[in-house]
Amino acid sequence: LGSPSTSVSRRRTRMRLLLQFKGKTTEVHADSADTVIAAAHDALALPSDEWRLKIVAKGKQLQPGASLPALAEGAKLMVMASSITAVERGLTSRSDPTVRGFAAEDEAASRRAADTAGGADEGSV
Repeated sequence: LGSPSTSVSRRRTRMRLLLQFKGKTTEVHADSADTVIAAAHDALALPSDEWRLKIVAKGKQLQPGASLPALAEGAKLMVMASSITAVERGLTSRSDPTVRGFAAEDEAASRRAADTAGGADEGSV
């Protein structure tokens, strides 16, 4: 066994963090990105098998398995949640055929410009 100071330095320090979700703030204690994500699922009553969470700290999304960025005690983290079924439905749905893309919009604008230029020439004759 190592000295008491060695064993203390190896132990992770749990940090008090504030999660902001839907205008409410919830306090959690965590020592890694994984524990923040798990604590967020529990504290916000969003089961991990039904909801995907994105947690943002200092402008960066926390990634599972990664270490926490250098955060101050009581740092505020923003939480965004998406229903897994809604995400899957969005990924498998087809786009609306009545909505034009950028290329179609550019082509229509070019045609309007050509029609306007052609009409101006005819009116001056």
